[in-house]
Amino acid sequence: MRTLTGLHAEKYILDPIHKEIPLTQLELDVISTPIFQRLRNITQLGLTSLVYPGATHNRFQHCLGTLHVMDKLLYSLEIKEEFELPNNKYEKIIQFMRLAALLHDCGHLPFSHTFENLYDNFTHEDIGKYIIEKSSIGEILKQNDFNPQDIGLYITGQAPIKDEEFKNLTYLLPLLHSEADADRMDYLLRDAYFTGVPYGKIDINRICKFVKLHKNKICFSEKAQDALEDFLYSRYQMYKIVYIHKTSVCYNLILHKIYEDYFSKADLSLPNSFKLPSKNDFEKNNKDWFETDFYNLTEASFFKTIQILLRHADKNLNNSEKDDLRNLYNTIKNRIPIKNCYIYDPVTRIENNIGVKRVRGEKDKKGEICEKENQLFENLSKTNGITNHWSFLRHDPGKPIRITPPINQSIEDDQDLQSIWILNEKSVKKSIELLQKKNNSFIQHLATHHRILIAYYHDEKNAQEEIQKQAKKMFQN
Repeated sequence: MRTLTGLHAEKYILDPIHKEIPLTQLELDVISTPIFQRLRNITQLGLTSLVYPGATHNRFQHCLGTLHVMDKLLYSLEIKEEFELPNNKYEKIIQFMRLAALLHDCGHLPFSHTFENLYDNFTHEDIGKYIIEKSSIGEILKQNDFNPQDIGLYITGQAPIKDEEFKNLTYLLPLLHSEADADRMDYLLRDAYFTGVPYGKIDINRICKFVKLHKNKICFSEKAQDALEDFLYSRYQMYKIVYIHKTSVCYNLILHKIYEDYFSKADLSLPNSFKLPSKNDFEKNNKDWFETDFYNLTEASFFKTIQILLRHADKNLNNSEKDDLRNLYNTIKNRIPIKNCYIYDPVTRIENNIGVKRVRGEKDKKGEICEKENQLFENLSKTNGITNHWSFLRHDPGKPIRITPPINQSIEDDQDLQSIWILNEKSVKKSIELLQKKNNSFIQHLATHHRILIAYYHDEKNAQEEIQKQAKKMFQN
């Protein structure tokens, strides 16, 4: 049994999206480590299952799927011939790319991206880098002649390979970090399947079949353009329908509020209580910490910590705080979300991007809307019974919950590796062009816009009416 790219596979795993996923012995060893197995306890979409009941899938499944899509992309690229590689170097590059795909999300915190914006310029990829370098995964990689530091940097979007034989990995980086990479292809298919929505059912077989290397740059044949545009539009739709569904956002905000208002202020000295590690914790700790303390940081431990606080309120919370925490917990436990009383979700022109010229002195639209929202929040905070109430939730557009445009906005730079390039094979001199700059691409219109989400939630009728009144006055003028 072999992978598509020709590596010897020891076993295969059955997957509802990709069917059989062949795995090498090295991959099986990595998957069997406790620190990788913890991904079974990290849901792909957090509390989205309270909106779409089927969305109980996890990061473990997604990492396996990303590995398989990576193999499909590499199979089509035929890098052995393209880079003129002997068998041993070819197999090592293929195994490196498959490992990077497998491990790309190993640093995810509980509830998906929910708590990631509490860190300053520190992402799950950065956490994954420390895991790869310091846990038993790193030991296994070293035993198999792979440098954990190289794979760790690769999943953060860098290509640190100094060895001459691995210089080609720099050219392959967009397969893991771009607008049409293995990660995005798998999560769209997987999230659509488990939520039951019809928007993410993309033709990745066609996209993978027509991936190309042109002058050492990853691009796609024009034959894949329609499938790519369908993929990008599906991603846009999935954000609108699933990822920023008003109730999903509500539950994310509740988790934030519980952690910031109660967990972070309480004396949680009990074992296995939920406390997010600092950046320094990842830097200074060793393998034992990663495979005990970090391993035990799960979604189940979050809810257990709530129960500890409610039981031992005399030590951590006063009676009023205990009541507020119980009310928030009940919105999750009883599946009674706080009412959305105002949502503002415009698709806004990017003023400083392709085809759009801004008059000198004119404000960027996003900045203008964020300023208005900050002023609105300041006004609301002066209104009795709103911001100091347990049920008040606010989505601050200045601190977004992973709202992504349908295509990379940094499209002025023709050297941008993350963008999607289309290869014109019919021209005398084969040339490549950015997808969003092609005259026959409708994506060019979406690429000049981004979404801004402003949302307010409150459980009190009078407060809801006051928020609606002030918000409409601010945003509809």
